[in-house]
Amino acid sequence: MKAMIGCVAILLSMMGITSEATAMDESKANLTEKGGVSPIVRDNHERGKDKIGNVINFLKSYPVSKILPGLTKVPHRNLPEIPLEKWLGSVMGDTPLRWQGGDCAAHDSDVDGCVSFLVDVNTPKDRCPSVELRFIVDQEATVHLMYEGSKVNDFGARGSLEQLADLERVLREVKAKTVPNQPSSSTIDRLRARKGTDVALYAAGLDVRHFDPSLPSERFDKWLERNTGWSFRWMTSPGYFHHCGFTSLEVYVRPIMDAERRSPPVYISMNLGTWEEEIKGEPKLHLYVIGKYPGSENEKFDPVENLSALKKIIDAWKVAPKRIAPKAIVSKPLLPTYKPTVPVVQNMTPLGDFSRIRSTPTWHCYGHILSLWKYGERVFGTHHDIGGQCADSREPTHIIRDVKFDPKTGKLEFWSYGIPGYKFVGKMDQNMVAGEFLGMYEEEAVKLKRNKDHDGPLLDSEKNIEAWCKDYAPKIRYVVEKDLEELCKSLGVNGKR
Repeated sequence: MKAMIGCVAILLSMMGITSEATAMDESKANLTEKGGVSPIVRDNHERGKDKIGNVINFLKSYPVSKILPGLTKVPHRNLPEIPLEKWLGSVMGDTPLRWQGGDCAAHDSDVDGCVSFLVDVNTPKDRCPSVELRFIVDQEATVHLMYEGSKVNDFGARGSLEQLADLERVLREVKAKTVPNQPSSSTIDRLRARKGTDVALYAAGLDVRHFDPSLPSERFDKWLERNTGWSFRWMTSPGYFHHCGFTSLEVYVRPIMDAERRSPPVYISMNLGTWEEEIKGEPKLHLYVIGKYPGSENEKFDPVENLSALKKIIDAWKVAPKRIAPKAIVSKPLLPTYKPTVPVVQNMTPLGDFSRIRSTPTWHCYGHILSLWKYGERVFGTHHDIGGQCADSREPTHIIRDVKFDPKTGKLEFWSYGIPGYKFVGKMDQNMVAGEFLGMYEEEAVKLKRNKDHDGPLLDSEKNIEAWCKDYAPKIRYVVEKDLEELCKSLGVNGKR
């Protein structure tokens, strides 16, 4: 684990005991205790969100020069070594700021809960330019600016922040591009009660001739129901009234489900403009037929040419044979079965899956996953050292070699990371694998928790070595194929099924 050093000065400064100068002198201290978890973060997890003020006070006094960028591989531009709250005051002037926090940003399997907290710092509602900053206080008491969600808005302009040092520049650029919010006498001004239902009623009452001059004059909602024989729901986008940005003013129209939970596969949206620019020209209507992506439950939207074509789609759907709705199906749920066509002989035993994964404010994941099995007197397994985007870590899965395990003492040794690689020395018990990779950095000491979610019958690949080598192992994410082939060959299994 990482070497730990004291943090008394900064913690005391948060309680008003030390001076600002003392806090800054001691700001280089690592604020973690044994276990790598900030006492500030840990205490907030244990005592609940009513103590989130501790995290906010810590963030306010945190040296702005130490705040890490929101994007990886972005050069860090230095700022003055003064508290964040004081620096923001020098940049924003007399603009008041709201500091809000409490949401959990990341978990750690060694802590059994939240170890990183999200804090939002915003200008008051309807203040222009509006500034939105999002910070993460992580398990090591380090502060990161979140790229996603940190931005500056003004009338007609918007700018994002890669790091906090961008704030002054982005504020200047946004103000230079600002479009004044001119008063208007248009119809849309009468809808500024900011109620989505008002906007939806306005859109529903538009003349259908706006969208198809060949049609007779009629309210759009009445035309839809009369020509399709179906009822529709009119909804607005939740963010339609954003005060400082050119947020689209849109209405969404979906058919209502009938008693059997069926509805025509159509979708309508109407763009009325934006709150600041109001309605420009005629409202824009977008028509779609809803389908499914091949092999997926996700919806896809194919454009429909005009209202007449939309009516034909609904008419065709109404006369087409219908599936029995899920609600009408009365049957017992089918339980999964694990009966193979040809029963396999159990000749191996799973010893367990062990892991510890951490996530960072920039949505990177790092950690280890270790899986172990026993075949005869031989123990073998896989080791995945995760590093990269949480959804797409491309680090290889290694086949561990030269495994030595003593079931009496729990002592475990093996080699990983290719050849020559690194040797792991540690211990396995009913709950954990703990140890370190010799020759690597101190932070490569690991504590991996046992995965206890494997209930129910064993799969063939968990009890038969041939099934493991031919059906399961080749599908392991980014497995080193050469090492896998050598392992299976040494276990007496050759070739792929």
